[in-house]
Amino acid sequence: MRSLPLTYQIILAPMVLIIPILFVILLTLSYLNNIGRQNDTVRDWAHATDQLQISMSSIRSLQDTSELVQDSSGPEAEELVFDYMEKSRLLNESLKHPSLLDKADKETLHELQILTSKVQYRDNLDFTSITPVLAALLPRVDYLYRSLQAQKRRIYIDSNEDISRITSQLATISISVLGICVLLGIILSMLIKKSTGHRLKTLTTSASNLCNRSASDIAARKPRDELDELASCLSLISQRQLNLLATEKLLEGAEDERRRIAMDIHDQFLSDVANITRRLDEIEQSPDVPQADREKLQLIQNNLRDLTTNLRAIIDDLHPSSLNILGLEAAIRSFLERKLSTNPSIDYFLSIDKDIDIYLDERQCLNLYRIILELINNILRHAHCSRFEVNLQRVDETLILTVEDNGIGFDLQQALKKSGHGLVNINQRAMAIQAEYQWLTSRFSSGSCFKLSIPIKETIVKSNTSVDNKVIAHGK
Repeated sequence: MRSLPLTYQIILAPMVLIIPILFVILLTLSYLNNIGRQNDTVRDWAHATDQLQISMSSIRSLQDTSELVQDSSGPEAEELVFDYMEKSRLLNESLKHPSLLDKADKETLHELQILTSKVQYRDNLDFTSITPVLAALLPRVDYLYRSLQAQKRRIYIDSNEDISRITSQLATISISVLGICVLLGIILSMLIKKSTGHRLKTLTTSASNLCNRSASDIAARKPRDELDELASCLSLISQRQLNLLATEKLLEGAEDERRRIAMDIHDQFLSDVANITRRLDEIEQSPDVPQADREKLQLIQNNLRDLTTNLRAIIDDLHPSSLNILGLEAAIRSFLERKLSTNPSIDYFLSIDKDIDIYLDERQCLNLYRIILELINNILRHAHCSRFEVNLQRVDETLILTVEDNGIGFDLQQALKKSGHGLVNINQRAMAIQAEYQWLTSRFSSGSCFKLSIPIKETIVKSNTSVDNKVIAHGK
């Protein structure tokens, strides 16, 4: 049953009922056609005997009319003659009726027609001569009537027996077929329910898990059936996909704006500062400048060089060029060296798989870089730690990022209630790269641990079967 497509499974039970029922309908039509033919046969025999009854009635009327004509004269006799003519015509038509011609013996019917022709009205008819003819014609018609009536009765009895037999057979076959259909329909319905119900329940459970819904949530909403729950989950997934798309577009717009600002600072401010620095160098080298002013110029030049360094750091934060040129590991190491150059009291340990960038596209690499920087900044601002570690490794078909410290830790729920955007940015960027993350207990005696998982495309995993680890450590 499971090997059949779902569409065929759905129509299987109705077809099992429809085909036998169609067979019963066709068999019923065939039997009804047979019954109709037998009824037509009985009806034809009834028409034949009816015509003989008409003939006998006409003969008796002709006998009475011929006697009255012989005893009458004048207008009354003419009226009786006209009546005789009509009744003789009726007699002739009844003995020539098609149903009678088909059922009666041809020779007997021919003799009757000869006698009938002798009593037909014609000019100068001798009514005294037709009396013995009518007397001889009546018993013969009566004999033929009794003979056909007997045959009609026998055919009628046989027809009733056949109809009863056909009706009994049809009822037996119909009840048997319908019973088998009902039994098969119940069995197939149970099999289909077992097959599709299990698959539908599994699909609904998977969708509920994907929606992060618990059994208590489902019970609280009381869906009518699995399809309602599946439709609800798909609707929620669609909404989440739309939200994810909106987040991705928002992050892309933010990165584009960062890139634009970085380019403006680089092309305008750094260029202006470089021109000012160069102009000051020219002034300082002039022999007309007193020594006191020369020292002031050198101080200004040092301030401008610090400003240039700070602007380059801002540009690198806005759009890290080292990320595109040297890769993720080099960009993070550069950030750590620059960030901790003024705070050498904190140890850090950086462990990143070699060639980690081949598993990430540009969007994933940039968002992962931003997540790591956000985590490091939070550690440096709030953790009050003396050591933190950043690990990015490939495990089977997943990239695992862990960032943990030995600081004071924090309450996640309280942090989410605050107005800061750090955790929100981490969540949005994780969603944008289809990553899952969780906050765990640090393996140090205190502190926090952040763990993020990114699935790797199967084609990338197969094309890179082995990756070496590269470890960069920095101490006090």
